[in-house]
Amino acid sequence: MVLFGQDGLCASCDKRIRAYEMTMRVKDKVYHLECFKCAACQKHFCVGDRYLLINSDIVCEQDIYEWTKINGMI
Repeated sequence: MVLFGQDGLCASCDKRIRAYEMTMRVKDKVYHLECFKCAACQKHFCVGDRYLLINSDIVCEQDIYEWTKINGMI
C-alpha cells in the first residue's frame, strides 16, 4: 500500500486516482484500494494472499483455474 504520488487511472475501474490516495501496485498496474479484489469472487486481498494478474484482472489463488477456464485461457 503506497501513496500514488501523481494523478492517473485505476487499472480496474478506469477512474481517476488522485496523488494523495492510497493505492496498490502490481507490476505497472495501479489500483484503488477498494478495486484491489478478485475479479471472480470479489474478495479483497490481505497481506500474504496469493493471486494472479491476468491483463488488468486480479484473480485469487482459489479462483485461478475456473477464471482461466471461463475466459477461454485453457
